[in-house]
Amino acid sequence: MPKPKNKGNNLKKFKKSGKKPNINNAPNLNAPKVKSLVGKRKRDEEEEDIDVLQIAEGNNYSDIQNDNQVKRMKKKAKRKNDSEEVDHFSGKLQIRQRVTHRRTIYLLEQLMLKNGFQNQYPNAVVKEVTHGIDIYFFKSHHITKFNAFLESVLPVNIKRLSGDDNNASVFSAELAPVCVGDVICLPQRLHSSMGGLGPILVVYKIDANIYVIDPQTLEAGELTSFHYFNKDKPFKCLFSSQQLIEYTVIDVDDDKIDNETRIKNGGYTLGGVQVSKTSEMGQTDSIVHTKTHLFSELEVGDVVYGYDMNAANTSDDSLDTYKNAVLPDVVLIKKKYELPPKRIWMLMRLFSESDDGFEEFLEDLETDKKTRSRITLYRDPNVTNVDEEMNEPEKEKKQSKKKQSENSVRLEELFDALGV
Repeated sequence: MPKPKNKGNNLKKFKKSGKKPNINNAPNLNAPKVKSLVGKRKRDEEEEDIDVLQIAEGNNYSDIQNDNQVKRMKKKAKRKNDSEEVDHFSGKLQIRQRVTHRRTIYLLEQLMLKNGFQNQYPNAVVKEVTHGIDIYFFKSHHITKFNAFLESVLPVNIKRLSGDDNNASVFSAELAPVCVGDVICLPQRLHSSMGGLGPILVVYKIDANIYVIDPQTLEAGELTSFHYFNKDKPFKCLFSSQQLIEYTVIDVDDDKIDNETRIKNGGYTLGGVQVSKTSEMGQTDSIVHTKTHLFSELEVGDVVYGYDMNAANTSDDSLDTYKNAVLPDVVLIKKKYELPPKRIWMLMRLFSESDDGFEEFLEDLETDKKTRSRITLYRDPNVTNVDEEMNEPEKEKKQSKKKQSENSVRLEELFDALGV
C-alpha cells in the first residue's frame, strides 16, 4: 500500500475548532494549517456594533429571553472574528465559476491538497462564497505562485483588479463555465479555425485545456484558455449535468460488422444505437436512433445518461448562427454503472464545509479514472473487513448485467489515511 508524500497532521481532516489565530497582533507565518472560513452573507456593521461586542467581551446575556436572538448574535460574533482574520493580507484571489453546481470547486480543493497547499502557503485563509472561493495570502509572492498553479490545472482567466484600502494585490480568476459531460456549441469563428469541427460537441476531459469530441463523427479538438476567453465572447454550455436523462438501450447497430473497421478515436468507437427514455419504456414512438461515441461500451438493456436535444431549451447565440444546423435527437454522455455497495475510500477536505452536490462529485469519481489520477484518494479507516478480492476478474464476471465499470476504484489506488 503506497503512502502519501505529505507528512503527519497536514493531511488530517479539517474540523471546526473554536480557536482562531490572532492575525491582527502576531501572525504566525509558519503555522501549517489552513483556517477555513465560511462567509455566506455580508456583515451588517451598523446592526452588529453593540451585539457583537457583548459576546466578544464575554458579557452575561442570560437576561435575553429569545433563544433565536442569542443564535443570531453568536453568528454575528463569528462573522466579526472571521473578518478580523483577513484584515492584513497582502494578496487576495477571487475564484469564480458561474454555474449551478460546485463540482469544479470540489475538484480544485482536491488539486490544492495534492499540491501541498497547506505547506506551500502557510497561514493562507480560504473563504467560501457563492460561485467559488476567496483566498487571502500573507506573503506577496504567494499569490503569483498560486496563480501559476491554477493556470496549470484548470481553464481560467486571471485578471489583476485595483488594490484595496490596505494596498493589497487583488486578482480575479474566472473558471470556464463548462464541465466534463457538458454539451457545447462552438462559435462560428472557432468552428472554422478548428477545421469545421462540430459545432455540437461533448466535453470529455478538462485540465488546463478543454477537450471536446463530436459524438456524430468522433472528430476531436482542444480549446486552450486563450481560445476560450479571448476568441469571441466566452460561450456557455448548451446542456449541463443537471439536464441528464436516463435512457435504456433497445438495440445496437449490426454487431456482425468487424469491430476493426469501425471509426475509432482514442478509447471511443463510433456506432449507432436505438434508445428510449427509461420513463417511457413500452411506448413505441419513444424509440430514437442516434450515433454515439460510446458504442463500444453499450449493450442491449444498458442504462445510459444523455440529453434530449429536442425537449430542452437550446436558445444560444452561437447555435443561432448556424442556419442549416441539424441537431441530433439525443446525445449520449455516459453509461450508468452499478456502484459498490460500500465505498472503501474517502477524500480529505481543505476548506469546503458545503456538501451541496458533493455526493454527486464522489459518484462521478467512482467511474472516472482520468480525474482520479489527478487527485489523492485514501482508504477509509472506518471500513473494515474489505474484501480484497473485489478487484479480481473472476468476481467481476459474477456481477449482474449492469456490471461495474472497468474504471471503478481499485485498492491499489488508495493511500493510507495517516492520522485520521
